[in-house]
Amino acid sequence: MSFDSNRSENELKPLTDDKRSIVQMDLRLNRAFGAEDISRADIEGVRTLLKGSSFVDSSSLYFRKRQSVEHFLNLLCYDIEDPWDKEILLKVLNESVRYLSTQHGFEVPEELFDLQDPVLPFLWASQPGPLFQASLMLLKVAHVLFHVRSRNLRHNLPVSDSELYSLASERLRAFRTMLRGSGIDVVAIDSSQKAVDSTILKLLSKRENHAARIYDRIRFRIIIRDRLEMLPTLLMMTRHLFPSNYVVPTESRNDLVSYEQMLQNLNQMSPGVPVIEDAIERERESSLGAVRNEFSHPDFEMINFVVDVPLRVDRFAERTHPSVFEEHGRVVFSLMEFQVFDLKTFMRNEQGPGSHAHYKARQRHAVLERLVGIDSVNAWRSPKG
Repeated sequence: MSFDSNRSENELKPLTDDKRSIVQMDLRLNRAFGAEDISRADIEGVRTLLKGSSFVDSSSLYFRKRQSVEHFLNLLCYDIEDPWDKEILLKVLNESVRYLSTQHGFEVPEELFDLQDPVLPFLWASQPGPLFQASLMLLKVAHVLFHVRSRNLRHNLPVSDSELYSLASERLRAFRTMLRGSGIDVVAIDSSQKAVDSTILKLLSKRENHAARIYDRIRFRIIIRDRLEMLPTLLMMTRHLFPSNYVVPTESRNDLVSYEQMLQNLNQMSPGVPVIEDAIERERESSLGAVRNEFSHPDFEMINFVVDVPLRVDRFAERTHPSVFEEHGRVVFSLMEFQVFDLKTFMRNEQGPGSHAHYKARQRHAVLERLVGIDSVNAWRSPKG
């Protein structure tokens, strides 16, 4: 299914504002991907960003060819042409087989034992067949085991958060160059690390938070000039910046774009394509809701999600014994928050009660209420207090 924007003059006239926006969206999607096809994997990747769904709850994978799997593994910072990387991938897959067999008594098909090609389970889990269900289960376990290995490597490798922040920033700068090369008008891509005072304020203000859940110590803010460029930008993020299966579940927020409208646009451009029709039907049945920050003003709008971004740490190999990399691989994960705005929305957010200053003021008021009680806070703020 490829994009086709060759519409006759009669089809384009007259246009209401809504119809004009749809045509503009079609053109932008075409420009972002050229002659490439939009696959079900792309559609599901964007849905994951906007809805915050969990990979472990997936009902299928959507890889149709070997190159797509290899590209996904590259986003995970693994190269199957590298013998060391291939060995780690196979080790994780075989360990997943043992887990399913010993911990759950699952009768794993013979083809999944002692795998020699790490690509095959991804293809088997993407199409109906005798190995579909077992392969999908295997990859869900492997998804978690990659995380466990990454955590063990992080504990055994003396590397600072600031150094990981630099690695992530390098990755984002390369993506910014690619994004601008696609024709998308990027106003700014900024990065920041949460200050200690801000972390303390957040921990004090929210009853449910503790240190492990402060996701936004590393934050990237992307500002696009035109809101109609949002969906192409998100599509490119899932293709070129990080694997969407490591988006943190239930932490996504979307005030700016309609995933449903994107599906309708794709269906109009290429009617009758099963993967789009299936996605539309699935969306009708979806019950996932947007996440809202209790201190944000209702007028504040953005796209926000948190990703465990894989980072390759070869450059720090001399800091530890080679056996550590042999055992745990050369990839660590770092939690990062992404905020995406169009320029008009960003400027409006910075004015009035939705601004960052007002947000912080609401947080501080909540902290005071927790520290001394609401009656004391009201007394301090009264004319006689």
